[in-house]
Amino acid sequence: MKNSRSNSLRSLRVEALEPRCVMSGDPIGSAPQIFLDPFNSEVNEGQAFVITGRVLDNDTPASALTATVGYGFGDEPLAIAPDGTFRVEHLPEFGASIEVTLTVTDDQNNQTTEVLRVEVVNVLPLIDVRLNSPAVVGQPINVSGSFVDPGNDEWTGEVFYNYVDEGNTGDPEPLQLNADKTFNLSHIYDAPGDYTIRIVINDGNSEVPTFGEAYLVISVTDAPTNPPVIPPQRTTIEEGQSASFVVNFNDPDVGQGHTVFVDYGAGYVSVTPGADGKYVVSKFYGQDSSDITGGAYTLPVRVVDASGATADATYLVYVNNVAPSVDARPNQVIYVGETADKGLFSFTDPGLEYAGNGDPLWQYEVFLDGILVRAKGDLIVPSTDYPAIFSGLSVGVHSVTVKVSDDDSFGFDFFTITVLNSE
Repeated sequence: MKNSRSNSLRSLRVEALEPRCVMSGDPIGSAPQIFLDPFNSEVNEGQAFVITGRVLDNDTPASALTATVGYGFGDEPLAIAPDGTFRVEHLPEFGASIEVTLTVTDDQNNQTTEVLRVEVVNVLPLIDVRLNSPAVVGQPINVSGSFVDPGNDEWTGEVFYNYVDEGNTGDPEPLQLNADKTFNLSHIYDAPGDYTIRIVINDGNSEVPTFGEAYLVISVTDAPTNPPVIPPQRTTIEEGQSASFVVNFNDPDVGQGHTVFVDYGAGYVSVTPGADGKYVVSKFYGQDSSDITGGAYTLPVRVVDASGATADATYLVYVNNVAPSVDARPNQVIYVGETADKGLFSFTDPGLEYAGNGDPLWQYEVFLDGILVRAKGDLIVPSTDYPAIFSGLSVGVHSVTVKVSDDDSFGFDFFTITVLNSE
């Protein structure tokens, strides 16, 4: 259960003073009149207030009126619509009280000023706190939380780990608040039972403290003696495929609930069971495992029972390399002395063969009639056409072989160039 409260009261008011007409220069005719629409008399900190209204002048059209609005640090132009309406929207400084000054001048030097005073209501911190894993006697609790507050305040926090009621709060401890408005609790209970934790965050917004508070009830249990058992598993796939496992486990302590976690590489995350109640974990592998220590990728899994007992296992994934599939084309017929400029090749590879810096690992070689004419060196990527152009070929049929290699294997294809005598 969570709630927030304040032990001080602050009011917000918007006060409109009487309009006053100021004659500038040599005024002629009547002064403009400012009519304000009803508007929200409560504006929370972090929230913009809006003032709308209409200006009327008996002898001046709206298009000939000029207006400004000021918030205590200089005036800004204020647009007046052809029908005389206007709109002011402003986000005040946090916790500030300001005067809003509206000034309208007609083309006969008549000027009217309307002054409004605006105060901003303080918003209390709203706290969210949660227990991330079962609490066990003799082990630090795993509790984290966060809070929201639109104000630009200086927050301080404290926590009561043995709160009973207002007459028996226990000793408070300072609560470290992070810059992103998150926090973590660290405490060890030495006996099983239900404990109430009270978190208080003060926003420092008044001489009389204003604060938000939240409560968390946790059940602390004795350390378990029978953790779950997870049998090992392994599988073999080809690069560019996903490896999937059903997490199987058993627990000597019958009747307990369990939570399953998997680490895909960025820390453990929980696994949601399917409609059949099975826990399935799956991960995509873009490169073969030949360069991995032990020749296999590891996929850590964890099972935690309701009492906090934990079991870990590591699944092994063997990933085989798949050779590039090369497409060299087309067969060509030319006359002696001409250039065979139609040759192209491309390739596909289900693997993601890239170095740590992002460079591709694929390279190619070109053979003409079995003789290497272009050595490895240029890096290439799948599904892209590359040229294979030849000139100066003698009369006859020539075979062009293109060989594409990744870091472990290669594939090849060929096309022919038939050179005819020009006579």
